[in-house]
Amino acid sequence: MHLRQLDGLRGIAILLVLVSHLSTGTFLAPFLKLGWTGVDLFFVLSGFLITGILLDTKNKQGYYRIFITRRVLRIFPIYYAVLLICLFLSTQLSILSWFPNYQFYFWTYTQNFLIANKGWITVPLGHFWSLAIEEQFYLLWPLLVLLLKPKQLLVLCAALLITALVIRWYNPVFPFAQVFTLAHIDGLVIGSALAIAVRIDQKKMFQYSGLVLVLATILSMALLIIVKPWREYSTSFIRIGFTIIAFFYGAVLLFALKNEFLKKVLSIKPLVFFGIYSYGIYVYHGVLINMARYYYNEWLSSNRFIGHLAVLLLSLGISYISYNWFEKFFLSKKPVYPSQ
Repeated sequence: MHLRQLDGLRGIAILLVLVSHLSTGTFLAPFLKLGWTGVDLFFVLSGFLITGILLDTKNKQGYYRIFITRRVLRIFPIYYAVLLICLFLSTQLSILSWFPNYQFYFWTYTQNFLIANKGWITVPLGHFWSLAIEEQFYLLWPLLVLLLKPKQLLVLCAALLITALVIRWYNPVFPFAQVFTLAHIDGLVIGSALAIAVRIDQKKMFQYSGLVLVLATILSMALLIIVKPWREYSTSFIRIGFTIIAFFYGAVLLFALKNEFLKKVLSIKPLVFFGIYSYGIYVYHGVLINMARYYYNEWLSSNRFIGHLAVLLLSLGISYISYNWFEKFFLSKKPVYPSQ
């Protein structure tokens, strides 16, 4: 079942990422620094939606094959198209000179391990680390959903959340703590746990959704006031921040499933528009902004507003064309589950 308000939440996620990346180097940067947490909102949404699909279809014929095929047709086309373009241009553009030596990681969706080990050497494809984490989740999580009962899955979610906290507690450094799969799996497992819990007892989950949101908001505000992450990413923030942020976004998602006013707010056309095109915008904007800063940094320094606006509009235009003239062809080939 398609939920329009979740498109709106996805729209908020990509807008958070955009304002974070496009405000870098401007006077707004300190205020918008946490916009990168839009990635955590993407993780929560993915965990919730994917786990829900898997739970609802685990007894259907072709469960794993159909799920993976649908994911491939949604994600692979523009991802691998960008990689092919980067490979072709790597001999022409110095910003991509590293790509031939490390391309294996990108073809196999393991670039987050490369970044965790060697740092941010992958400009302009550094933002692809989150795509690697999600793809790894898509490959393994369906098997676990198939093998385990819902309550066992909840225990596994709790165990993975604790694992992430332990890893970051003992190794609270960037970029490792941000890009290593088990260190930043909070959003995916919290979203997954919500999908499971809603199916076990929807009435009770909705009954307490407001209280959960209040608690999550208090924790998030405490994090902001005490740790002050807009100044610097302290050890304390790295250790507990991802979890609290994911908990907050999970609470917002849960409340959005029930509250009619929030449903209407999240269903407004601009948010839904950004939500529908969010994947393409995420893929393309990071490449464009990093190339602009690499080749036109001096001009951007004195024309930040015009330059970043141009990158934003170009990202939106390419995403719109890509979705309607390229991605839709593959989306139309997505198989359906029996009796769907």
